[in-house]
Amino acid sequence: MVKQLKKTGTFLLVLAMLFTSFAVLTGNGLTEVKASSSKFPYNATYKYGFSSLADDQAAANAMLLAEWEDWKATYVTSSGAGGFRRVQRDAGSNFDTVSEGMGYGMILAVYFDDQALFDDFYSYVKLYHNGNGLMGWQIDRNGNIVGPGGKDCATDADEDIALALVFASKKWGSGKFNYGEEAKRLINNLYNYCVERGTNVLKPGDTWGGSQVTNPSYFAPAWYKIFAQFTGDNRWNSVADKCYEIVDSINRLNGGTGLVPDWCTAQGTQASGMGYNYTYDAARYPWRTAIDYSWFGDSRAKKNCDLIANFFKRQGGASAIVDGYTIQGSRTGQYHNATFIGPIASATMTGSDLNFAKELYNETINVKDGGDYHYYGNSLRLMTLLYLTGNFPNLLEDTGGSGPSTPYPTTTPTSSPKPTPSTPPTQDGELLIDDFEGAFTWITYDGEGASVSAAKGVRDGGGSAMDVSYSGSASGYWGVLKVMVGTDISKATGISFDIKGTGNQIRLMLVEEGSIAGEDGEQWEYVISPRNSWTTLEIPMSQFSPRSDWQPPGADGNKRLDLNKIISIHFAGMNANSGSFMVDNVKITGLPSTQPTPTQSPKPTPPGSYGDINGDGIINSSDYALLTRHILEIPVQNANLNNADLNGDGVVDSLDATILSRYLLEVIDRFPVQR
Repeated sequence: MVKQLKKTGTFLLVLAMLFTSFAVLTGNGLTEVKASSSKFPYNATYKYGFSSLADDQAAANAMLLAEWEDWKATYVTSSGAGGFRRVQRDAGSNFDTVSEGMGYGMILAVYFDDQALFDDFYSYVKLYHNGNGLMGWQIDRNGNIVGPGGKDCATDADEDIALALVFASKKWGSGKFNYGEEAKRLINNLYNYCVERGTNVLKPGDTWGGSQVTNPSYFAPAWYKIFAQFTGDNRWNSVADKCYEIVDSINRLNGGTGLVPDWCTAQGTQASGMGYNYTYDAARYPWRTAIDYSWFGDSRAKKNCDLIANFFKRQGGASAIVDGYTIQGSRTGQYHNATFIGPIASATMTGSDLNFAKELYNETINVKDGGDYHYYGNSLRLMTLLYLTGNFPNLLEDTGGSGPSTPYPTTTPTSSPKPTPSTPPTQDGELLIDDFEGAFTWITYDGEGASVSAAKGVRDGGGSAMDVSYSGSASGYWGVLKVMVGTDISKATGISFDIKGTGNQIRLMLVEEGSIAGEDGEQWEYVISPRNSWTTLEIPMSQFSPRSDWQPPGADGNKRLDLNKIISIHFAGMNANSGSFMVDNVKITGLPSTQPTPTQSPKPTPPGSYGDINGDGIINSSDYALLTRHILEIPVQNANLNNADLNGDGVVDSLDATILSRYLLEVIDRFPVQR
C-alpha cells in the first residue's frame, strides 16, 4: 500500500536533498516550547535514511521495554545518591557513578517517559555541579568526588544532559524543574567552558583540551543543531562544522576506513600521550554522527558513516567485529562486544545497504555484555537499539506519539527554487536521463514496515544499471526517484527504459510541482509488471493517468499532465509484495532533434562567473549537484571550481554549497564574493 507516500511531499524531499545545508542552517530565533504528546513507542520515520530495521515493530517495542526494565534494575540505585537516584557502573568500577552515565540515563528516561526518574537523575547531577555549572565527572558509590580531577566535567556527559533537558522541556513543559531554563543555562555553560575560543574546537572538559587534544567520540553535531535552534545561539552550528572539519582531516590519514581515534589534535593527528586507535571511546562516533543524518540530512554525516559501514562490511560482517582497530583498519582488539556493535549498526542507518543494516541490528540484539564490566556496552546497546527501531526521533519536533505523518523534511525553504530549464542537445529526439555509468544520483524512501535499497548493479553481459530490492508491507510504502528540477521535457512525447524484474506490479510516476508551497502537484502514474528478462519499454506521455487513489494538496486538479512542471520521476511500490528489478537507459523521447555540434576545445569560464560551475552559462541545480559531489569527494568532470568559491575564502566547502542553495532559493541575489 502507498497511502503514506500519498501524504508525503516529493517536492519537500527534492528540496531537502538538493538544499540540505540551507535547511539546517537557516534556523534562527528562540524555539517556543509547548508540552509534547509524543510517547514511547514513537515508531517514527526519520527524515533521512532508514527508520526501523525491525521486521516486527511491535515485537521490537516490547523488547525495548523489557530491556529498559532490565537496565533500570541493574544500573539505577538510590544508594549513595543523596536521597535521589543515580546510574551506577558495575563491579569492575566498584559501582561508582560517572557523569557520562547520568547523561545516558537522562536521555533514556526522557525517551521512555519516566519523568520521576528523570527528575531524580537531574537532582543528583545538580549535587555535583562545579563552579562552571557543569557536572563533576566521577563520584564514588558513597557520594564522594573521586580525586582532584573528579570535579572537572566530561563534555560528552554534559552535552547529553543538556539534550535530555531540551527534550524534557518539549515533552513535559515544566515540572519539578523549569527544564527549558535549566537547558539554556547548561548549554551556555558548555559553550563558555567546553568550546575553545577562536577555533570552535570542542574541548573534552572544562579545564583542559582544545586544538592540542580533542575526542571525536564527543562530537555530537545533531545535538549542537538542537542547541542552536533551542537557544537561538547559532555559534553552535560553527561547532558542528568544526567537528566535521576535524574528521575530514582524520579521513585523509585513515586510508578511507572512516575510523576515528579515541583522541587527536584539531588537525586529526595523534595528540601527545593519548591513544590514537579506534577503541572504547571512538566506538561511539558512528552513533552520534548517524543521528545527524537521520534528523537533519547532513551529507557529511552520511559520507562518514558510509565509509565506516563499508569498512566493516569488508571485514567479514557483524560477527567479525572486535573491540579495537588502528584508524587504518588493522585489528588491535580480540573481543566481540556490545560497545562496538550497536554504534556500527547505527552507521548503516544512512541507507546504503539494508541487508547489512539488518544483520548488524540482529547482532546488536543478540550480544549483551556480562562479567564485571558491562555498564558501558549495555548502555550504548540500549540507546542504539532505540535509534535502530525508529524510537529515537528528534523530540524537539513533536511526533504526536506515533511518528511523523511523513518521512520527509518539514522545514520548507521560503520559496521554491526557480532554475532556468535547460535541456542538453538531443539526437534522434532523445534525452538520456541516466545510463548509470556515472555517479548514482537516485534517492530512495520507505516506511511503515516496507523497505527499499537501490544502487548501481551490473547488467547481464556487462555495463551498469540501477539495481532495486524492495520489501513491502500491508501499510508500507517505498520508492526510488530521480530529481528533474531544471530539466526541460515540455515537448517530450514519451519515456523509455530497459527493465528486468520479478513480475510484481510497480508504479512509474511523474510528479508535478505543486500549486501550494511545499506540496506536490498532481501525480501521474503508469503501472508496469517487469518481466524476468530485459525488456525495453516506451511509454507515451498520453498513457499516464492521474493517480486514482489520492492526489496531494498541491494538485491543481485540471487533469492535464503539464510537462513544464515535472520535478521528479519515480519507480514506486503498489502493494505488500517483495521483489527486485533492474533499470537502465532511462530516456525522455519525442523531443525536437538537433544536429550534432562539432567538437571544440573547451573555453575557460569567463572570470567572475561565480556559481556557474559547469560553464553552461546558467546557474541552476546542476551546478549545485556538481558542487555537492565535489564536497563529498565524488569525482566530477568539467567543473570550474574557481567559480565555486562563493564566499572568497579560498576554500570550496559546505559553506559555498549553503550560499549557492540560498541563491537558488532567491534568499540572496548575489554571492558574498561579488560584494
